[in-house]
Amino acid sequence: MKKLVYLLFMSFLLLMSSCDKDDDTVVSGESLAQTTWKATYTFYNSFENSEYVYHYVLQFSTESSGTYADQDDAHASLKNFGYSIDKKIMNFRGFYSGDWTIMDVSEGRITLQGYFPERCVLLLEKLY
Repeated sequence: MKKLVYLLFMSFLLLMSSCDKDDDTVVSGESLAQTTWKATYTFYNSFENSEYVYHYVLQFSTESSGTYADQDDAHASLKNFGYSIDKKIMNFRGFYSGDWTIMDVSEGRITLQGYFPERCVLLLEKLY
């Protein structure tokens, strides 16, 4: 009986350890295509104080391109951008161009960080 309880307990632990949600969440061009996100760009100065905050809407149209609009400018027009993803690095072209490290991914939320040359954080929150 003790062996059966031990076996069930070990099976339960194995099952629980293999159900980590973070392992299943992968950012890829395929997962971003045809989605729309609210983006908050925060630039930090050398004292790590938030100096600038900008708001955008990004639409990932395909697996490598999209459009964005500046929410802080009522007269802003749509602009194009390109992007690629290689493991933990997301590279933008035409929208805060450069390599961004994917810091955190959760359901409906992606946090990116880059240094240009000061620390910048780009928080993406899924709209649809």
